[in-house]
Amino acid sequence: MGWMYRRSGWWCPRHSWSPAWARACTPYYMQGPESEIKYLEDMKKDLEMSLEDISKRIEELKRTLGEKK
Repeated sequence: MGWMYRRSGWWCPRHSWSPAWARACTPYYMQGPESEIKYLEDMKKDLEMSLEDISKRIEELKRTLGEKK
């Protein structure tokens, strides 16, 4: 496995954060409340996807630890 591209940017399965060169830049200011709402909703979706992936990985690790015992 290696780097994969997602809607939120580049991601590696071994690391929960993206490399500095691949992070999306946050605009310095928002155009208006509508654009800020859209930006925050997109960020929420991305964070939910990341949390879901992390939760799956935790469950996989727990299962492998249970099998070893």
